[in-house]
Amino acid sequence: MTRTTRSQARQKVAELSEQYGKAHPSLPAALAELEAAENAYNQAVNFVVSGIVKEYQVALATERAIEQSIAEISKSIQGQNRDELELQSYQQEVDANRDLLQTFLARKKETDVAADIQSASARVVDAAVPSLRPVKPNKTQMLAVALVAGVLIGAVLAVVRRRIDQTFESVEQVEETTDRPVITAIGSIPTKQARHAFEMIEREPDSQFAEAIRTIRTAALLSRADSPKHVVSFTSTLASEGKSTIAFNFAKALGQTKRTLFIECDMRRPNLRNQDLAWSGAGLAEAIAGSADLATCIVSYPNSQLFIMPAGQSRGSPLEALSSESFKDLIDKLSTQFEAVVLDTPPVGVVSDALMCASVSTGVIYVVRAGKTKRSIVKRSLRLLSGRGAPLLGLVVNRLDFRRAESYYGEYQPDGVSDYAATYKRRTRKESSQRGGEPRIEAAVRPE
Repeated sequence: MTRTTRSQARQKVAELSEQYGKAHPSLPAALAELEAAENAYNQAVNFVVSGIVKEYQVALATERAIEQSIAEISKSIQGQNRDELELQSYQQEVDANRDLLQTFLARKKETDVAADIQSASARVVDAAVPSLRPVKPNKTQMLAVALVAGVLIGAVLAVVRRRIDQTFESVEQVEETTDRPVITAIGSIPTKQARHAFEMIEREPDSQFAEAIRTIRTAALLSRADSPKHVVSFTSTLASEGKSTIAFNFAKALGQTKRTLFIECDMRRPNLRNQDLAWSGAGLAEAIAGSADLATCIVSYPNSQLFIMPAGQSRGSPLEALSSESFKDLIDKLSTQFEAVVLDTPPVGVVSDALMCASVSTGVIYVVRAGKTKRSIVKRSLRLLSGRGAPLLGLVVNRLDFRRAESYYGEYQPDGVSDYAATYKRRTRKESSQRGGEPRIEAAVRPE
């Protein structure tokens, strides 16, 4: 249609040009119509060409896709051929093995029938050899587990014990709890020497116990150096804390340099009756009551300036006797006759006798047993003494385990005391042997 329109427009322009010439007014319109027909024809041609080009491109892409598919199919066919060949090889091997197995089984049956032997249901592969050590129980493992468990249980028990323990384990703990100074600490007396505890200052002058007693003596003398009389009483919280042993050895230490009187004020449980002393039976109870002469109530200790007044035969209330004016007058009188008076009083936490003795004393030394005496009872007893105005000189910690205290609190263990005394003893013996005489150590010059 477009081509026909263009031909008609060309023919019309040619006819007008031949008949009327180029100046005819209809010629421009014919030329415009021809130009429009040419443009329409060119657009139609271009559209057709572009369609053909697109179809070509689509066909070319289709061709490439087909070629790629053909190549992939060829590769797949080649792989299948290789797999088929490998399968055939495996199949041949299987067939050969099957034939071999069938031949072997047939041959075996022939052999069994020929030999008339029944095949066994089991056969020995390896000989059974007993093990050199038992598999169970594993002793090493059990010991390791028991050791670890024991350590853990021990640690837990130690912590629990530390939590619930209300006793004293160190000098520092005593001072912090009571807010009172500790004069010295004394270790436990060996079992072999326990029955001679009242004679330790004489039998073992170089021991740590003897040095501790001399330390108490020095503290007591220096605390009342300007006092005209020295009346020192020893007390404790409960019984069996070593109070009487320390007091008696303290009196012996004083008796080495001073005229000293030891008075057994514990008339409820006297201890001096078990000692080998030549006394008439009269003592403190008779002296307070005035039923016996004072000279018969006092016993002299051999080879010393120490004199002893036992408890005597108390028939009334010991508390009434110790709280009477007769007792106070007796102590005042004796303090003028002796340079020092030592009172062994009953425990504060049991009876009130010690409070009466403390009222006539110039100094009170309180004995605390480590690992036994409870802190609350000690604090209450010290409050009772303070309430009566007792002149407390300090505390003595008895039966202290120095190794345990050093392990838990890092305290100093006084091994150097015995070493120092032993060195002094060896030097004295050497000097005596050089003089040709027996070694003799004068207690008066022993180091404090």
